[in-house]
Amino acid sequence: MESRNVELDSDGFDVIMVDLDSEDPLMEGVISAPPSGFVRKSVLLGARSVVQERKGVVVVNVISPSQSSYQNLLASLREVFAALYEIDVGNGENCVLIAVASPDQLARDGNSGPLFDKLKEVGVLGFLDHMKKI
Repeated sequence: MESRNVELDSDGFDVIMVDLDSEDPLMEGVISAPPSGFVRKSVLLGARSVVQERKGVVVVNVISPSQSSYQNLLASLREVFAALYEIDVGNGENCVLIAVASPDQLARDGNSGPLFDKLKEVGVLGFLDHMKKI
């Protein structure tokens, strides 16, 4: 396992990646991601507060047990973040949401801008063809 020291400057993080799941206690064996506790407004506001105001992004792996729970997740994220992008990872089970603090994170051509740069840094550039603003 590789270990790296990461220094946090006063501007916060560039990227927060969330890959948490949990089993729904009301529906045995049903996995959802992120857990409902993460989607509380106070948690989302906390995540937004530590990403850089103009350039920071929060990337969330999503496994939704229903369309209504997915819509509720989107509504919660929209209350806190300026814009959302969805990446279809092509497996029919999950997707990745990218929440940005500033609506101008991605240039009009889709191939430049702060969000593009962040995705390049974390190695998900190959998924850009499957990304759409939602």
